[in-house]
Amino acid sequence: MKYLSVKQVSERLGISIPCVWNWSGNGPYSVPDFPKPYKLGPHMVRWRIDEIQAWEESREKVK
Repeated sequence: MKYLSVKQVSERLGISIPCVWNWSGNGPYSVPDFPKPYKLGPHMVRWRIDEIQAWEESREKVK
C-alpha cells in the first residue's frame, strides 16, 4: 500500500497545502467525499494513493 504526504497530495491535485487540510477536515471548507488522512506515527499523516486516485476518477465523471 502506498501513501502520499500532504505536499504530494497538493502537488498532484494542483491545490495548496492548506486547501488539502481544509478539504479533508470537518470545517466549513471540507469536501464530504475527499479522502481522510491516516495517522501513521506521532508526526506522520498520509493519504492512501488508491483513495486519492479513486477520488480523482470520481471527479472526472462529474465533469
